[in-house]
Amino acid sequence: NTLAVGASQSEGERIGTKEMGMDYLALFSSRGPTADDRMKPDIIAPGYTIMTANAHPQHGETDKKQVFGTSYSAPVVAGNAALVRQYFEEGWFPCGTKGCGKPIQPSGSLVKAVLMNGGQDLRQVQAIIPNKDLLENVETYDSNQGMGLINLSASLPIRNTNRLKALAQNNMSIEDGEKHTFYIRAKTKKQCRSRQLSLTLAWYDKGGANGCAKCLVNDLDVWVQQLNNNGNIKKGSKKKANGTTTKDDRNNVERIRFNMAHNRRYRITINAANLSEARIKYSMIATGCFKVIPAPTRIAITP
Repeated sequence: NTLAVGASQSEGERIGTKEMGMDYLALFSSRGPTADDRMKPDIIAPGYTIMTANAHPQHGETDKKQVFGTSYSAPVVAGNAALVRQYFEEGWFPCGTKGCGKPIQPSGSLVKAVLMNGGQDLRQVQAIIPNKDLLENVETYDSNQGMGLINLSASLPIRNTNRLKALAQNNMSIEDGEKHTFYIRAKTKKQCRSRQLSLTLAWYDKGGANGCAKCLVNDLDVWVQQLNNNGNIKKGSKKKANGTTTKDDRNNVERIRFNMAHNRRYRITINAANLSEARIKYSMIATGCFKVIPAPTRIAITP
């Protein structure tokens, strides 16, 4: 239920002589997965050559010092979480300016979903050692970066920064075996040209048993399917979460990211696949160039 934060290198004036920038994971950053094969870390933030306050400067020191570690990338994520909470409480959602929407008290699961929804892929891991630089490849959702480098401008609509639209569900209740569906139409031309849909589902789970081989207690799933002109599901269009081709029954955060086709309709499905209790609550955020539409009327096809 918490966020495990990894560390990337820094950017701008904080980059050292041999460092390649914020898109590269710091070598010391801890890696996953967990003992039961859950994805860790969850998200990445800068934690290399960070300038911070020096509370007790010694002789010859200043009131600032340069530090390294995930102990400094975690506060970056905490600060971003505070901004996400302020965004909803001040009514920035869904149009990206203060007061344009109704104030929302976001749940912890919605804040978590937003933070992970905009994560950007890192390029590589850079190992800076004497007389040699080593580069290690990373992949989306792997045990190096999880969902990638935190980026709020890719997580939420912000006027004059992006042209994203968003669909959010905050602490919604769902019963065991129940499905919730949402429909969108891609609008990827004119002012909003990005084809990418990014959708993240998050929920709080109970603790698993000590020594559990698979510790997820309440299992939700999310998938996206394209609709054809008749309003029916297009065969073979199902997109699953976390880069898998099968269901994810390990993690309590699931993200889907793919490029939409302009003007095509899509159905988002959240499924309470296997709950240990009658109902639980979830949060979801989807961002991209789309508009929310009502459920289509299906047209019967005469043989």
